[in-house]
Amino acid sequence: MSTNKICKIGLLGAARITPPALIVPAGENASAHVTAIAARETSRAQAFAKEHKIPQVFDNYQALIDDPDIDLVYNALPASLHHPWTLKALDAGKHVLCEKPVALDSVQARAMVEHAKSRGRLMIEAFHYRYHPLIQKVIELLESGAIGKVKDLEGIFNVSIQDTSDIRYQKALGGGALMDLGCYPVHWLRTCMGEEPEVVSASARTTDSGVDVSLQGEFCFAEGVTGRVACSMAPDQKMVNSLKIEGTEGSMDVINPLVPQHGYKLTVQNKSGIEDIRVEGRSTYQHQLDAVIDLLQGKGTQITGGEDCINNMSAIESLYRAAGVPGFSD
Repeated sequence: MSTNKICKIGLLGAARITPPALIVPAGENASAHVTAIAARETSRAQAFAKEHKIPQVFDNYQALIDDPDIDLVYNALPASLHHPWTLKALDAGKHVLCEKPVALDSVQARAMVEHAKSRGRLMIEAFHYRYHPLIQKVIELLESGAIGKVKDLEGIFNVSIQDTSDIRYQKALGGGALMDLGCYPVHWLRTCMGEEPEVVSASARTTDSGVDVSLQGEFCFAEGVTGRVACSMAPDQKMVNSLKIEGTEGSMDVINPLVPQHGYKLTVQNKSGIEDIRVEGRSTYQHQLDAVIDLLQGKGTQITGGEDCINNMSAIESLYRAAGVPGFSD
């Protein structure tokens, strides 16, 4: 895509995440324009298009990805449909921004990554938090030795999901607390360490249909660094979204590393004292879309997708295995 061309975006699905994740950011980026949508039901797509002023509605997903005017496909379908429709979009010559988790397992993730490479297209996993200056600052502080060498990390993401008809309670669609929520803490710890963990142990509470309502796991990184992740979508669960890092010379606490645009706190404690650090930034989704547009224009470096998304799915698989929860390919 040339530096002067407007990126035309097609939406797969009328997901609840789409307005904040893509439609609003596209409205603030002069190089991006949402031009089309397709949903499982045409009537739903039409209603969504009317509400968000999307010019074109397609009757099915294939018709949308076959539209020669579309440059980028945003795949916000259930996780079970990420793999097949991302491959089809890549075959149609489209770049793809795919919602997390990118696939049901690492085998699917690798197939998507390799397919994108063979087609000369981008396949980006939408870990939006990764593009915000807050996480960049956390990484910068760790690399500068602000808390010494990392000894231990803990990432927690809990959200009450009371509607058991929600897709997150449906195994066949890729549901589960780890897939929908825990994928973030897993990614936080991997990002902070810059390396891949070994899963030491894990435990989970599941529904009768095998969906994990909550899961906790222990990691081990190189040089004996330990880590823990926890996630829960239990109906009575209180909201928790935090990252804690202990070092040889201090500690770092991050409240709300996921969507800092809604308020966050980054606190560093070391021999110099306790400091609350502020960073300037916009919506994580805005930073993500800006980065995607830059990549399509040949600028910047891709930081989510590729081996990163394969390795995140591998860690998720290992957690399920250690917890005794059947995987999606079992």
